[in-house]
Amino acid sequence: MSPALRPLLVLSIALLFSLSGCGKGGDAGASPAAATANNGGDAPSSSSVAKASRKVIRNAELGMSVTDPARAGREAQAIAEANGGYLASTTSLTTASEDGQDPGSVRVVLRVASDKLDGTLEALRKLGTHVGSENITSKDVTEDWVDLDARLRTQKKLEEQYLEILKGATRVEDLLNVQKQLAEVRGEIEKLEGKRRVLDDQIALSSVTVTFQGNRPFITASVGAFGRAAKRASADAVNVSAGIVVGSIRLAGFLLPVVLFVLAPLYLLGRWLVRRLSARPLARA
Repeated sequence: MSPALRPLLVLSIALLFSLSGCGKGGDAGASPAAATANNGGDAPSSSSVAKASRKVIRNAELGMSVTDPARAGREAQAIAEANGGYLASTTSLTTASEDGQDPGSVRVVLRVASDKLDGTLEALRKLGTHVGSENITSKDVTEDWVDLDARLRTQKKLEEQYLEILKGATRVEDLLNVQKQLAEVRGEIEKLEGKRRVLDDQIALSSVTVTFQGNRPFITASVGAFGRAAKRASADAVNVSAGIVVGSIRLAGFLLPVVLFVLAPLYLLGRWLVRRLSARPLARA
């Protein structure tokens, strides 16, 4: 490498090692000022976090009773779409029974714009006859977001420096070394951009998990229900009778050997002893 390029390459490699150390945790006891110096002044400080707009992830969970869980799930999807979101998933927890005793239950996961979360929850509450549970969580990720943004900007500056060095490199060895370092920097940039996209998505869209449980009727009276109840009662009577008969047979099979080989010998032995004892006084007399 030419002497003019060596100082730039050494400076860039030193900066890269410094960034790598900070990204992997670096010194556990390093102060914020030291971290800022190592990162060229781009590390997030308490003042930069305070000045940045707050980045908050908000999610919610609801559990409510409804007349028709399947229809409530479709209405919840429409509410999500009206609030800049979409239906992420639908899960049928229990299937509705034919007799109507169990209306079933459905769980839906919605993604809605975070600034419309409150309005979405208000609309969802109106779908149910009773809201059993409600949980809203908020997580401030401003510091994480600022840290990612600072590291990303630093890596992009380092990429620009390597590109400048690459323009002036003439030897093949120098070109290969700079390209290797440039590839590592670009890989780090892609990784940081991916993390920030995921974080931005969680901040922009809130997750709402809603469990719709169907209302269970207290009394259902109909000709069909009466017929099904009569069939079940008949089946239960037959099953109970068969159980009694089978149980009696099994009990007899268990008791018969006990009677023949245990109780009968004991009974005969007892009678023999009684006769023996009662005959002794007569013989003495």
